Amino acid sequence: MLGFRFMTQTPVDYAASWTSELRSADPRVAADRFAKWADYLEGMRIGFITLACGSGPNWARFHDAKADWTTGGRGVQVLRMFRNADVLSSIRSDLDLLDLRIRLVPEHLLSYAMEAGAGRDSDGGWSLKSAKLHLTEGFEFTANTDRNIASILALCDGNRTLKSAVDVFARGIGKKPEDLAGPCAAAIKPLLEGGFVEF
Repeated sequence: MLGFRFMTQTPVDYAASWTSELRSADPRVAADRFAKWADYLEGMRIGFITLACGSGPNWARFHDAKADWTTGGRGVQVLRMFRNADVLSSIRSDLDLLDLRIRLVPEHLLSYAMEAGAGRDSDGGWSLKSAKLHLTEGFEFTANTDRNIASILALCDGNRTLKSAVDVFARGIGKKPEDLAGPCAAAIKPLLEGGFVEF
């Protein structure tokens, strides 16, 4: 099950928003429809709307999304999130992700927030305060990341496994791949859940 929450409203507030246009036409009809709609919603206790169900083992993912966080269509992203969740539900541990081929989706943007060095000993350089990965189409989710994960993601083109991307990056910075593999797999998993990356 995949659910998105755009807002939280009481049944009364939600019913009022959907019957507001009727008030000017016929206040009595508006009042009657409002009461029925509010009672119905209160009885249903609706929290999330299920969009579809996966074909493999049962799973549930819920995301908070703001209505103004959307650009263009969202269908491709939602299908990608379903496919990703199906795969994630079938693996035993995050380390299993290392054997899979993934790619960063084209609709992304990486942003860095930097802070200028301060104080007497500053050399005039900048220090990284935060790194964020943004989706630029569909639900415009944002995820915190770091330079290492961002560099590994840039190597994920769908032709190599995640393990291969970690190996290439680790060799480039003089680190042991096994030291980066576990943290990388753990960091990639939520990016798969949010649709930043696809199999």
